[in-house]
Amino acid sequence: MAQYDDLEISEFWNEDEDHYSNEQYSMLLMEQYKLYVEMADRASFRRTLVNLFFLLVNILIVSLMALGLSRTTSELSMVLMLMPFLGLIAICYSWGRLVRYFRHTVTIKEKVIGELEKRLPSSPLWKAEQDAIERKGIQNPLRRMEIYMPYIFAAIYCAIYTYLVISPPWHM
Repeated sequence: MAQYDDLEISEFWNEDEDHYSNEQYSMLLMEQYKLYVEMADRASFRRTLVNLFFLLVNILIVSLMALGLSRTTSELSMVLMLMPFLGLIAICYSWGRLVRYFRHTVTIKEKVIGELEKRLPSSPLWKAEQDAIERKGIQNPLRRMEIYMPYIFAAIYCAIYTYLVISPPWHM
């Protein structure tokens, strides 16, 4: 999260707090906080769904490729095989870019929530949670998975295509 330390979230506060009574201001702040936490939760959920979708699609594709290669008897054109290969690499690239976007979005939303919590009586969600994570040294397994899995599947597709070029199964 160090790459987001330079974000000036605090400059987004409106200066016209004097128009509200303390009660109105507190009520509006709490409603905005609830709304923003819900938005951050939804973004995190979409991030997880995107990861699961691409993971399942890629597992299905690799399975179908393995099944197809084990049953093939006719020679396949390597040029013709290049098109699906490039499409699969594009899917992996898209997966990586989408999850990177969602990861950055969620990180920025967490920073905004932290700024909102500075004006609340307590910081239960962001500050306490971040402190606990740092003290325990917990690594986020979802983050590692979403970073490496698109590259792993791209490498699998490259290995399959290389295998087909070097040692096609229909020449046995």
